[in-house]
Amino acid sequence: MKGLFPVAFPLLFAGMWIGISAVLSRLSGWSELVKRYLAAAEPEGERILWTSAQIGGVSFRSCLNATR
Repeated sequence: MKGLFPVAFPLLFAGMWIGISAVLSRLSGWSELVKRYLAAAEPEGERILWTSAQIGGVSFRSCLNATR
């Protein structure tokens, strides 16, 4: 069991991270926003890095990059 932990923990952590991110994407409506407002080209303008927002009740703190 001790030999399995160093290998299993990173895999379990990554799997949980991806799973929780997918659930939050659905709960917030982010996945629907992406489908509706998909950019045809790289946006131009001032870039706002590491900003925060709340979308559909889910808070995205200091993890969004935007262009205005």
